[in-house]
Amino acid sequence: MILTLDQDEKIIFQKRKYWFILLAEVIMLSLLFILPLLFYFSLPFQINNNLFLIFFLIWSLFLWVILFIIWTDYYLDLFILTNKRVVDIEQKGLFNREISTLSLNCIQDITIETKGIIATLLNFGNIYIQTAGERERFIIKGIFHPEKTKEDVRLALEQYQKL
Repeated sequence: MILTLDQDEKIIFQKRKYWFILLAEVIMLSLLFILPLLFYFSLPFQINNNLFLIFFLIWSLFLWVILFIIWTDYYLDLFILTNKRVVDIEQKGLFNREISTLSLNCIQDITIETKGIIATLLNFGNIYIQTAGERERFIIKGIFHPEKTKEDVRLALEQYQKL
């Protein structure tokens, strides 16, 4: 596990970005996969089939690598709420990870943002946590049920303040 918990710390929930975000990127890659085929069949003249096949195989391999990077980024991005802190793990490419931790007592305000008709219909959006620290805004992108997540963070904050 990436996160080391204190002795009396418990995980309330772990969330990933909403699946629709991954689906949208996979659909874009699928369209890019079909693009050379459309180009090949729409040409008014014939090109060498072997040359096109080599190009298409290289193109497909390139798209598979991109798909792997997208899946890795999706799977390793994680938002964790514990009874003491908020942790945002952001995978940036294959070999770059940013882990941001925020103690619950630093939270000043929580704002949610749902942009667009698809995000509104499927109920996903961004959460902005305002802090008093060096990093003014803590941003968690593409979370499912942002209102419920905001409420869960608020309840964890109330429980933390009672201690």
